[in-house]
Amino acid sequence: KKTLTKHVKSRGLDAKGSHEVLQTRLLKAIQADHDAHIEQTEAERIAWEEEQAQLAVEMAEKEAALAHLTKVNAKYAKLKAPALRKQLAKRGLKTSGKKAKLLERLATALEESYEEKQAQAKRIAAEEANIEEIAAEQATADEEYKALRQAIKKMKKPTIMKELKKRELEFKGSSDELSARLLDAVKLEKDAADEERREAAMGEEEKLAREVAEQEAAEERER
Repeated sequence: KKTLTKHVKSRGLDAKGSHEVLQTRLLKAIQADHDAHIEQTEAERIAWEEEQAQLAVEMAEKEAALAHLTKVNAKYAKLKAPALRKQLAKRGLKTSGKKAKLLERLATALEESYEEKQAQAKRIAAEEANIEEIAAEQATADEEYKALRQAIKKMKKPTIMKELKKRELEFKGSSDELSARLLDAVKLEKDAADEERREAAMGEEEKLAREVAEQEAAEERER
């Protein structure tokens, strides 16, 4: 009983009662301590397993992001977190987060940049082709106009009159007057068509210049 009383008191429990009462009280206290220890141990085990699972997820994310970045541009895959943040900052992107997030964010940005470059290259090629096509049309129109002038100068009066009627122009006068009138008409037609082609070419050249400037600016940002 003396020993029981000592242990009961050490736990801050009531030390009054018979040997059996003290024994029961101490056993309950020990059982309670044991149950609390088991509960704490189980909670720690669960917390540790959750932590390990989270670490595994983060490692998998990092490996996937690293593989993605290596595929897009391997030279960035060896960068440390500060260098990755610097690259992201250059592109106006968020620089917060763990390394896996930084890797994936930069990989996505580079991928989108590459796709935009490809699309831009196609636009530039299309605009250059349009400019060449307009130039070819102009050269053809110049040749056709030259041939038409020669043909008009050789036309008989009835043919000239017919051409003037088609254009709803005055068809009275001498052959020379009618010929001069038709030549003036086709010259006006040619000038109007030339102006349309010139405006179309200028529009394509402006778009091309804008695309090239944007491309150079993007390359400068990457450098």
